[in-house]
Order: sequence, then structure tokens, then C-alpha cells
Amino acid sequence: MGGTVMHILLPEIAHI
Repeated sequence: MGGTVMHILLPEIAHI
């Protein structure tokens, strides 16, 4: 997985 998937599923975590 990359930052894109994480940002879509968990935008709050991806923001941190």
C-alpha cells in the first residue's frame, strides 16, 4: 500500500 490508499481510507491518520 502507499500514501494514497491510506489517505482515502484513513485521511486523519494520513494527515498526521
